[in-house]
Amino acid sequence: MSKACVVCGASAMPNSNLCERCENEIARRIWNPIPGRCPVCGSRVRGRKKYCGQVCYHIGSNIRQKEAYYRQAKQQRKVHSGSRLDEHIRKSRELGISYGMYMAKLRGDSV
Repeated sequence: MSKACVVCGASAMPNSNLCERCENEIARRIWNPIPGRCPVCGSRVRGRKKYCGQVCYHIGSNIRQKEAYYRQAKQQRKVHSGSRLDEHIRKSRELGISYGMYMAKLRGDSV
């Protein structure tokens, strides 16, 4: 039996209390907030608060953490893919010569 979305009542995603549509809409409102409105439920907030209460705060916090997790994973994938420059530096170190000397040998310059 699947859980129901706390916002609209549709079936929620696994490991979440929200359906995909509501989660995307709340994420959009978190990153593009309307001043004086709660990004989760849309009710008015007073003062410098961002959320109207603890429930909305936790929902918003979970969405921000999930996006940060995926953003971090994407950045880690980029770090692992090496460039040609990294390959040339690694090969020059294996040969025990400087990068400039290695590139000169590749081009066929006499050094």
